[in-house]
Amino acid sequence: MLVDNDKPTDPGVIATHQAAGGRHIQWETGRATEHELFLSLDDTGVNALIARAVTLHGQESVADSIRICSGGAFTLNGIQGEALSNGFQPNVRQLLGDVAHKSRWFKQQGIFEGIARDIVGPRFAQASPGFQQHMNNLFGWAHEH
Repeated sequence: MLVDNDKPTDPGVIATHQAAGGRHIQWETGRATEHELFLSLDDTGVNALIARAVTLHGQESVADSIRICSGGAFTLNGIQGEALSNGFQPNVRQLLGDVAHKSRWFKQQGIFEGIARDIVGPRFAQASPGFQQHMNNLFGWAHEH
């Protein structure tokens, strides 16, 4: 079971799952899957996530979500422009994770499957070591079963 860690998980649910042979894998404290993606993928992966959000929801919707969630401190164009010269900085990555999570950019199974196949898989070797470890734990459990 791969679990978001932006809200506490009932320890009883975890214990029951593990007793039935399941493996419990949880993101870093305070992070949902969207945070992990934006904080763990390389700049090419982050660009691809933004492009996927725009494809799914439209440029205006994505831009509005960023502007509103940041209280007007950031814009989509500003983020993309800054990334061209300096990459995606940690505070921007955190913001993008927050926006994606709150705006539910990717909260459908088919959408997440596409992101895994088209973005995460091809960029996996460039992802952060912690992200790779969580995914390898999940893959290991799946291979065992």
